[in-house]
Amino acid sequence: MIIIGLFLDCAGIAQQAKDYDEAIMIGDELFLDKKIIEAKKYYQIALSFKSHDKYANSQIKKVSDVLSSRAYKEEAYLAIIEIADDLFRKYKFDYALREYNKALVIIPNDGYAKGKVNRILEIKESQNGDTEDFNNLMSTGVILLDQNKFTEAIKSFKKAAKILPDNTAPDVQIAKSKEARINMEAKLTAYSEEIELASNYIDTKEYAKTLRHLKNAQDILPDNWALANEIKTFTLLATKQNPPNQIDRIENKQVITQFSETDNKSLISRKPTEILPVITKSRASMINYKPSLTLVSDNSSQNNYQSEIDIMIEQNQKEIKVIEDTLKKLKEIDEKYAENIVIAQNLFNKDQFHEARISFLSASQIKPLEAKPKQFIAIIDSIFKILEVQKQIDQQFNSYIIIGDSLLKQNLYDKSITAFTEAVSIKPSDTLASNKLQIAKNKKIDYDRAIQVMKDYNKVVKEADELLAEEEYLISKITYEKALKIKTDEAYPIVKINEISEIFAKIEFENNQKYNKVVTVADNFYSSSNLVEALVQYKIALDMKADESYPQDRIAEINTLIEDELKKTKDKYDLAISNADKLYAVKIYDKAIDAYREALNILNKESYPKEMISKIITLMTENAIVNILNDTITINSETTRKFAFDPVSIKVRRSSYIYFKATNLSGNVHKLIVSYGSDKGKNGGFVVVVAEGVEKNDYIIRVGNQYKWFADDNNWISIYPEKGDIQLSMMQISKSN
Repeated sequence: MIIIGLFLDCAGIAQQAKDYDEAIMIGDELFLDKKIIEAKKYYQIALSFKSHDKYANSQIKKVSDVLSSRAYKEEAYLAIIEIADDLFRKYKFDYALREYNKALVIIPNDGYAKGKVNRILEIKESQNGDTEDFNNLMSTGVILLDQNKFTEAIKSFKKAAKILPDNTAPDVQIAKSKEARINMEAKLTAYSEEIELASNYIDTKEYAKTLRHLKNAQDILPDNWALANEIKTFTLLATKQNPPNQIDRIENKQVITQFSETDNKSLISRKPTEILPVITKSRASMINYKPSLTLVSDNSSQNNYQSEIDIMIEQNQKEIKVIEDTLKKLKEIDEKYAENIVIAQNLFNKDQFHEARISFLSASQIKPLEAKPKQFIAIIDSIFKILEVQKQIDQQFNSYIIIGDSLLKQNLYDKSITAFTEAVSIKPSDTLASNKLQIAKNKKIDYDRAIQVMKDYNKVVKEADELLAEEEYLISKITYEKALKIKTDEAYPIVKINEISEIFAKIEFENNQKYNKVVTVADNFYSSSNLVEALVQYKIALDMKADESYPQDRIAEINTLIEDELKKTKDKYDLAISNADKLYAVKIYDKAIDAYREALNILNKESYPKEMISKIITLMTENAIVNILNDTITINSETTRKFAFDPVSIKVRRSSYIYFKATNLSGNVHKLIVSYGSDKGKNGGFVVVVAEGVEKNDYIIRVGNQYKWFADDNNWISIYPEKGDIQLSMMQISKSN
């Protein structure tokens, strides 16, 4: 049971299985993984589902065989763990930590104890003043709950919840307390009912039934020692009692046990063991026979049954004698047992454990079924084992102290801190270990600080050296000064700072020469009216010497001249845009697009002419009348290519445009001769200049203003490139709006 209780607290190590199969499966897996104790727990859970299961019992036997080789250690370990778990549950973390460390001395690599130690250290690390008050209130609440003081426990948990509102532990304990109170009230009600039934059967001297209800009450509240004594007494009475009473065989007669009013009053307030002798004696001495009124009407009938009554009285008196002798022997046993218990407890309280154990053994021999002597013997055995464990703990503690001192002398601070930390974990309240640990930590801090200063210094010096190598003299000098602040007694930064100062003096001399040279070049550009280059050079000079007024004045003067030039360019651009807008307004799109392109050549970053050119192209595309070419073809230089189409309706001839896309494959400026005509022959044509470059360009020709186009049913167009190949990708006849 200790093992089961131990591991039920450890979520993740043991979970309650849902059924027999799951318990067996988990137990087998743990057994194969050599997690013997956890496996035993699950086999025991399996037995709770199938109490006589052969497989589970055989596996538990195997587990017991495995554990028997280390029984001594395990028993001591489990005894300590049980104490530690109880302290942990009651929020007594310092005491619990000490007990878990004792357990780790017995089984050093035990995962459960290590996990609990780590959990306690995490809790202690996060603790503050509020947490300590919280833990105290939670501990008080758990203790009150164990004592079945439910109202006081709930009050304590509620106070804890006010200190740390975000912690859910108080709410869990409050719910647990309320549930425990309800369960206890139900148990007390059931217990009272069983005791009342038992008392009723005492009145009727049905001791077997009395015994059954007393045992039912004991099942409800098992720890009632007084009830256990009563059960022993009535077990004896039930055994001695004859099954059917002879009086019950007398027809139409009643035997009534009568008591005086004084006896009745005294019986009400007495325990069952006190009532028993009174009832028995009264039955023998005060029995009277009362004949049935309907069947017996005279004294002669009473005389007929007097012999039977005398036999019954005699038999009852014999029973009383046996019971009295038995009770006398029981009293002697109780007195002798109590005497040994008193002696044993006095010895125990004086820490005379060996002598106390002998007295408890004597008491146990007198009353083998009594739990108290066995409990104290188990406690004393645990104390012996704990004292042995404590001896081992002291040895281990002293060993870590000696190792820590040795390592500290060698300036091995981390290892010495580890050794002293182990010593503190073994004895958390020992000031020797904690003081040595603090000394080691302080020395480690001083050492680390010195190392960090050196690291910082070296890092800054390295950075300054790199900057100096990259000729970042000013930043390098500042960085060396920073290093000097970190370590004021170092000479290297001072040497480098002086070296940089000399470099600055040399750079200043060279910069003056460069400055004068650049100004001379700028003046020459200015004199030759190359204002843009002059401006660049004057700005370079100003970058060299930002405070010099001469390059500033020249720059201002040149900016004024450039602004005037830009104004002229803008006026030129505005004029080209104005002409283009007028041509667009009267729907002369071919000349309008040329005008917009002219404006774009003046100020190529302006978006308006680009937008208008795109607008005209879109207009031509959307207002197509005839699609002449939709594929990409190449027309070689000095070669004519004719394209046929159906004549355009006379209604739209006056607003017609020829629109095509062409790429100059030669890259040079050359001309295209665009001709049109009918079956009668050529009626007209145009000369188009192909733009330089190899980009695809749009070409728009206003053809509707030529009489021959309007007057005749023209049905072909020809293209003749001069001195260069072209590539056509589209050709159509469009109209204006």
